[in-house]
Amino acid sequence: MARHHRGFSLIELMISMSIGIIMLGALTAVYIENKRVLNNVEGIARVQENARIAIEFMSHDAQLAGFYGKTSFAGLIQGSLSSADPLPATGSDCGTQWYTDLEQSLWVVNNANPFAASCIPAANYQTGTDMLVVRHAKALRQGATRQSPDSSSPITLPIPSEISTGTVFLRTSSSAGTLWRAGMDPPPASPSGSIEDRELVTRIYYIRPWMVAASETPQVPTLVYEELGRFGGEPAMRATALVPGVEQMQIQLGLDTDGDGAVDLYRASESTARASAINPEQILAIRIWLLLREDDSRGFEPRRSYTMGDTLFTPPDDGLERFLVTRTIAVRNALPGVLQSSP
Repeated sequence: MARHHRGFSLIELMISMSIGIIMLGALTAVYIENKRVLNNVEGIARVQENARIAIEFMSHDAQLAGFYGKTSFAGLIQGSLSSADPLPATGSDCGTQWYTDLEQSLWVVNNANPFAASCIPAANYQTGTDMLVVRHAKALRQGATRQSPDSSSPITLPIPSEISTGTVFLRTSSSAGTLWRAGMDPPPASPSGSIEDRELVTRIYYIRPWMVAASETPQVPTLVYEELGRFGGEPAMRATALVPGVEQMQIQLGLDTDGDGAVDLYRASESTARASAINPEQILAIRIWLLLREDDSRGFEPRRSYTMGDTLFTPPDDGLERFLVTRTIAVRNALPGVLQSSP
């Protein structure tokens, strides 16, 4: 007996295809949403990691501010700005003989750029943000040996005579010190007692409106540090981009106003002048706020304002995710004649 096989009708086929298209569209929408959430999560993780890097860099420098090797007093160091015979001026500096100003080991500048006419042009500064200046001797002395974190072989820092011309060093003992430039000045006579040679570290932390170039679109604000190094065979300040996406920075000083060794209040700077009305012995800590944004994120409901010390910052309504981080950093070397800060 013959059997008749009946296939799908055109209507049934169209209904099946429609159901399939609807299901595929739903799955695609779920995939796109999951991908967007994943990208945002990864972006937030990047922002958090960038915040950690920025805070760690600044904390390390602030904790060492005013450390100059074996001597605790900048006023004992020959060749510094306050000495009778400071080192000569250099062409790429932040002011006349500014790089020799060891007594200015910690300086907080409030919402201004005092270096607009020298090393940080106005176009390279994010208006309305703070600056942090730190000076100290490098933690590891020249000629010292340490273990490499990624190798079994020890690392020995070269002695100053083996380092390129223009690098600035401190040679100190417990009673004296000398600031000098490798390859440019004769090595200073060694004072009595044991001595150390350490490279001088000078950095200015600030926010630049752009990351790679001022012409970039869109501009990505970036935490930058201007660092003392060498260029053209002499000491020079040069900028290094540290962390992209840092939109705002505010800093307050932790002051011991009654001399009991504990911070009594935190306050922002009151001027941008080099001289300070604050007794440097009162400064025991600094508190830093950083606001970072994730430029690859979109569609977030923005928080309208962020409290950063005594500053209320309102970002633009651009739908970007933002992350606020703060840290209080103890200043270890707040000693007379070492620490200066703008109040």
